[in-house]
Amino acid sequence: MKHILNFAVLILLFSLSTLTCHQTLEPDYGTLIVQIRWNTESPTILNTKNVDLASARSNKEKPSETGKTESLISDNVTNKILKTRDVDINGPQFVKNFSSANSMAEILISDEITKIRLTLQPGDFVFEFEASDTSLTVEVDLGIYNVLIEALNDSGVAVYSGSSEKILVESSLVTSISIQMESNFPDQPPYFIGLAATNFSTTGTYPLQWSSTQKATFYRLEEGKDSSFTSSTTIYSGSETFFTVDSKPDDTYFYRVRGENEIGVSPWSGCILFHVQFIPELIINTDSLPDGQVGTAYTQTVSATGGTTPYTWSVSSGTLPAGLSINTSTGVIS
Repeated sequence: MKHILNFAVLILLFSLSTLTCHQTLEPDYGTLIVQIRWNTESPTILNTKNVDLASARSNKEKPSETGKTESLISDNVTNKILKTRDVDINGPQFVKNFSSANSMAEILISDEITKIRLTLQPGDFVFEFEASDTSLTVEVDLGIYNVLIEALNDSGVAVYSGSSEKILVESSLVTSISIQMESNFPDQPPYFIGLAATNFSTTGTYPLQWSSTQKATFYRLEEGKDSSFTSSTTIYSGSETFFTVDSKPDDTYFYRVRGENEIGVSPWSGCILFHVQFIPELIINTDSLPDGQVGTAYTQTVSATGGTTPYTWSVSSGTLPAGLSINTSTGVIS
């Protein structure tokens, strides 16, 4: 009987040991895989250069030894390379053309992304990856997390980000999600409202108004002497979407505007221009005429200043005495 009891105790202990072993093998962490989707329509601007569309080749690609592509911006006439940058073909698009109203292409080259940061909350789990990584795999404690992905530049600023909420990480499954990256700067240009491409002013004072653009906290309005803005001046920087140009002398003025925030800037708007030709008030200097004398030829000239020349003269009310008429071009009454 004693041997039977000892045997039973051994079986019980073995069973408990087996049960304990199974319990300790159950993992207390899970695997999360995050796939990054890039929005390639939204580059961050680092440098800008205007290139004539009729005589330029831009965004040409050639293979390099590193397995990336080198984007070349070159002048078709001199074939001189203006700017080069290695671009990860699987990552965000760093070079893009934007057409403007004056048939010029503005080449936008982005601020290069140097790292990807993955943050899980609660818990403030932070993981960092290479800028070229588009699939991020981490092992974390089991639970429900809010996921934040940030693409950082070399200053540590998150120029792109994406997020997803309430992601369940389980021990028996690999949790895989996909997150779209969006720019944290204004990526769409504003546009002028109620204005044509070419406008005219006779006073030198005129209002400019433009649309708002998402993520912009302020706007920069530039005035130039030509459509390339080779010599331009910022005439307004602020949060409003309108500005009144005041007391400009006779000349032609070009305008463009863009949205900005602390992270980056939007492309420039299309260019508009104003022709200013000041026209002073029309004043007729002749307010009376001398009387005529019988038997003497009568000749007098009416004059004016201001307005737009040449003048055209006519009698607005009443009639001239018999035998007299007014020269419509010279204002001579005879």
